Amino acid sequence: MTTEPTGPADEHNAYVTRLHRRGTTEPGSGSAARSGGSRPLAGIPIAVKDVIDVAGVSATFGSRVPVRPASAERSAPLVRALERAGATVIATTNCQEFSYGILGDESAHGRSINPIDPALVTGGSSMGSAIAVATGDVPLSIGTDTAGSVRVPAACAGVIGFKPTFGSLPVEGIFPLAPTFDTPGLFARDTEVLETAFEAARTAAATEDTSTRASAGEDAGSGPTTIDLSLLDGPLRAETPHGAAVATLVDAAVRELPELSPAPGTGLGLEQLIGKPAAAVYSVVRRYEAYRIHRPYLAEYAHLYQPGVLRKIRAGEGIAPGEYEQHLRMLADLRRRALAQTRNAQLILTPAIRGDVPTWDAVTQTTADDFVAYSMPFNVLGWPAIVIPTPVIAPSGVPVALQLVGKPGADLQVLRTAGRLLAALRAV
Repeated sequence: MTTEPTGPADEHNAYVTRLHRRGTTEPGSGSAARSGGSRPLAGIPIAVKDVIDVAGVSATFGSRVPVRPASAERSAPLVRALERAGATVIATTNCQEFSYGILGDESAHGRSINPIDPALVTGGSSMGSAIAVATGDVPLSIGTDTAGSVRVPAACAGVIGFKPTFGSLPVEGIFPLAPTFDTPGLFARDTEVLETAFEAARTAAATEDTSTRASAGEDAGSGPTTIDLSLLDGPLRAETPHGAAVATLVDAAVRELPELSPAPGTGLGLEQLIGKPAAAVYSVVRRYEAYRIHRPYLAEYAHLYQPGVLRKIRAGEGIAPGEYEQHLRMLADLRRRALAQTRNAQLILTPAIRGDVPTWDAVTQTTADDFVAYSMPFNVLGWPAIVIPTPVIAPSGVPVALQLVGKPGADLQVLRTAGRLLAALRAV
């Protein structure tokens, strides 16, 4: 295997390193390739976020900080699992420095370019992996998601982004941001390849945390699947471009799916439960953990960090261990209360982001909060969630995206329902 940096020749600045291997399938040619048996991803080229170990590649983590200057001797377990299933890594992808930021605005390699419109924000931190799928270079790519870093760039690029149940996929060989919330995630243009990749990858999970993943992928029952649609209705409609049209389209699509049964909604009560409380817990835990991960590098290399990322890292310096531990207890309580409040619904449908995808020139101090308003709470809870594009096009030109969320362990239920819902949305 040989590698080479792609540099400025990459039209969308999506890649950091291209890999050349004998017999590699050309990008885009394997989007529908499948073979049964032990290699269900045979013929599938994939791209991997540049915080994940790929054998023979010196990851940069989107940074000039020399955290790991040598090439990785071995790929991360997640990458190895997909390769054993037949996938071939063809590139590593640009990302927000150390995955610390939801806009995708700070990488040592520069911003990536949104293929829908170069003026639009890409979202982050896994923007290169989203763009690799959006342009058709690969049918499948890997990112990481701590507050929405897979789902937000998927929404910005008009593709599908899946964050599994916390703990269901291995994190070894992945540079952490906040280990309490970090998880790998996957991008694709169809849910079939996501399901195939998830089933192959979860066999490599390094933990057996029965609190979150004992029933991963099992059917929730023989009756209709209950789904809460209330977060698309009422006052929240104004936060979604063409919100009324989207809600009408969803209602029509759900009526076409007899396996789905709308559940009594918790509406704003649910938002109040998982919104501000989740944000408060997330803020303290993320800042505490991120600072302690980067503290060894700050004395010598602080000047090499991207300015905004350095500010975020240093914001965790003053958090005491006692405050951190208190918020971990709050986290456990929030997870219990969220399960109790949503017991009438197996699935929840939400907007993907608040509002439309802005241009870089129109970014404000609230843009980051708007991007993670619906994604971050489900990192805090550890629940599986997937973002899908609808046929409704926002003023930005980006398809309005929705997020489908399930309970811990219901990853396959989320993936399969998302596929059926996406087909129904396109058909009605």
